[in-house]
Amino acid sequence: MTSDSFRAIIVGAGPTGLALGNLLAAANIDFIILERHRSVITESGACIMLWPHTTRVLDQLGLMDKAVRSALPLDTKTVIDCNGKQVSSDPAFRLIEQNHGYPALAYPRPELIKLLYEGLEDHMSKIKTSSYIQDIDMDVDGVQVRLKDGNVERGSLVIGCDVEREATKDGIAVREHRHIAEFECLFGSATSISEVPARVFWESHGPGVATQMASDGLTCRFSIWKRLAEPVERKRTSTENETERFMEKMGEVLMAPGFYAKDLNKYCTWKRLVYQPEGVAEQWYHDRIVLCGESVAQMTSINGMGFNVAFQSAVLLANKLHAVLKSDPKPRTETLAAALADYEETRKTETQAISKISVYYIRAATWSSWPGRVFIDYILPWFWGETGLVRKLGEGISKGRKLDFIHYEDKVGKVPWERYSN
Repeated sequence: MTSDSFRAIIVGAGPTGLALGNLLAAANIDFIILERHRSVITESGACIMLWPHTTRVLDQLGLMDKAVRSALPLDTKTVIDCNGKQVSSDPAFRLIEQNHGYPALAYPRPELIKLLYEGLEDHMSKIKTSSYIQDIDMDVDGVQVRLKDGNVERGSLVIGCDVEREATKDGIAVREHRHIAEFECLFGSATSISEVPARVFWESHGPGVATQMASDGLTCRFSIWKRLAEPVERKRTSTENETERFMEKMGEVLMAPGFYAKDLNKYCTWKRLVYQPEGVAEQWYHDRIVLCGESVAQMTSINGMGFNVAFQSAVLLANKLHAVLKSDPKPRTETLAAALADYEETRKTETQAISKISVYYIRAATWSSWPGRVFIDYILPWFWGETGLVRKLGEGISKGRKLDFIHYEDKVGKVPWERYSN
């Protein structure tokens, strides 16, 4: 199928925006990606976990081999409490691949962006950096995005993965949803840490604080979460002094047996302190603008679900657009609205369910309540363990979507992939 008359304008060249570019390119749907920063690949963001329902689609796109080569290799997940007591230790990542046929990959954010950016090597002219959006207008024929430099991009649909300006039509506004943050997170990278064994995903739980750390023997990625004294609504742009003060306060937090947060100082190469908002937006689309990724759903990164949720939304959206354009290369607003409404209804329900799990997990890991602490550090390891948790997690993974328009034979694991309806 060719779609010369339809053009999607993707706002934001982060992981979700670049993933959408790859998906639309595979569907032969014209697009442009607008990124406000001067460079697409920068040192930023927490380590991102790609679960099997994501790596399955990367395999469809022909990116799987490269993805495996640039990921942090992991085998075991080991959980300890703030006193060094081992809560659990299981070959969770090996079990995940055995269950689903595809690996779970720990990905430094810059490496993931590089992977998706290079996946668009035949479409580099469609990525426009230093593009600051002034306004987004809609009419019966399409959309136009006015940039601060005076240029105008015209298209059929705006897909907002990073929307800071609202779009209006008939007095109705569609904009990125602002979420409330109850946790802040310091994440960063470090050189190889001799005290910390490679291929182990370390997680620690304690009062108000939780940590994660993983190393491949050459580099290390870490995250430290702390519950805020009061919830905040604004975004955080931390200063270097704020980051250093946070690191100093967290110094005695145990991250692995015999290794404390203060020990990161001699290895750390980069770090950033951010708020991590939580919540799912009520409105995902209006007319010819639709939101995806963090514009509609945010969660703390502790359970590694954020990008996978966004990616599954992008897959469904690409499938919907491909189906519409296959029968109508220049769809009317009403035709698009039907597809976008179904996308919103389906993904909002699925996303809210995963968001609730994320909300509970971060609070249990930071011992925000006695029931949560008892469950995560006693009931879960005694009755389920990571093996049981992996099996439970697999129930959701097995429902993952793939691209409808690419013929593909799934890899087979112990847990079969379920059929779904778009």
